[in-house]
Amino acid sequence: MRSIARLVIAAVFLTVLALSAMAQQKTPSPPSDRPTEEKREALRMKMEAIRIARLTEELNLDEKTAVKFIPAITALDRQRRTLFKENLETLREMRTIMNAPQPDEGKLKAAISKIEKNQHEILSLRSKEFAAIKDYLSVQQQARYLLFHQEFQREMRGMVESARTGVSGAGPGQNRGPLRGTSPRGQ
Repeated sequence: MRSIARLVIAAVFLTVLALSAMAQQKTPSPPSDRPTEEKREALRMKMEAIRIARLTEELNLDEKTAVKFIPAITALDRQRRTLFKENLETLREMRTIMNAPQPDEGKLKAAISKIEKNQHEILSLRSKEFAAIKDYLSVQQQARYLLFHQEFQREMRGMVESARTGVSGAGPGQNRGPLRGTSPRGQ
């Protein structure tokens, strides 16, 4: 099992390094406080690599299960990210429309419909995720997955917030009490 986890970690790490190298070879970005799209993508890939490695370890996935399960949930996550990104772009467009002296109701209706359609698709993807965890994981692994997913999201939000504010927060691997048999308060 440990060799599988190492293999998965190594593969993901090499992918992240290759993508980071490619992103750095692109044209230099203008200096600003906001990270560039390439930097955000490189960070997202690193976070994904950490998530997959920790998830593989947390669920104690064997090679056969990991080879089927990890790509299934990764594809669903990619689709979900695309829909969230579309929603953000649509909301920006909607804001621009609303700032016009005479907002175009037809464009607003189209934007609202697009967001509604994406929300339905996001819910559908969540159902597909539950189907995948039921298809590939034992009941205990399913519970661990759901707990892990919630904890990892909280850790990532804390890291993003601490990066924005400069205040040190929970890093990867911290606050993992519920999945390690301890209470959230560390008792």
